[in-house]
Amino acid sequence: MFSERSGVNTVTAGRLVPTAFAACMLFLVMFGCGSEPQETSTADSSTPAAEGRREFTGERAEDKRQMQALVDEIIERFKYYDKAPLWESEFSYLHDRATFDEYLEFDHIKYFNPDSIDHIDLLEFNFKADTCLVNVEVVFEGPTGKISKDYDTYSFFFHNGRWIRPTFTSNASGIVQQVEYERIIRAADSAAKAEAEEGL
Repeated sequence: MFSERSGVNTVTAGRLVPTAFAACMLFLVMFGCGSEPQETSTADSSTPAAEGRREFTGERAEDKRQMQALVDEIIERFKYYDKAPLWESEFSYLHDRATFDEYLEFDHIKYFNPDSIDHIDLLEFNFKADTCLVNVEVVFEGPTGKISKDYDTYSFFFHNGRWIRPTFTSNASGIVQQVEYERIIRAADSAAKAEAEEGL
């Protein structure tokens, strides 16, 4: 459904170590792969979740649950044309440069439609620092009830204490801007601290 192919960028302010990419297709532009993963783990389906969905167990189970919950919330609310979860899952630099109303007018966001997507299952997780590449199964239900499936790879970032799936800010330019945004914040914090110490 959504795919991306790009390179790698690294930031360490304790929050962000992203992999660059470009987005395309369907309704919220989920993204694909970049560098070689350092750790690979597969969701354990031995314990069924509610409604027959996969329950995550074992290593980094909570991280996996958080990513699945994020995707579930985005899809469920998007079916009612609620795009707030997309905004909430963007990199923070955008929140300082645009309002939510302005965001809704961006072409990448304005013309997204729920389409016939039913749900997305996260299957295999490749963790690298604060980035995770996830192989997913996208399940569609057509107007006649026919079920079809597609497979893709999405990129998640651990940013400001939680996992996010950026849409508008997920391309290489957006990641570079987030890197610069964090650099400016660190510089401003350092300058303010130095000024305060001089005033003592």
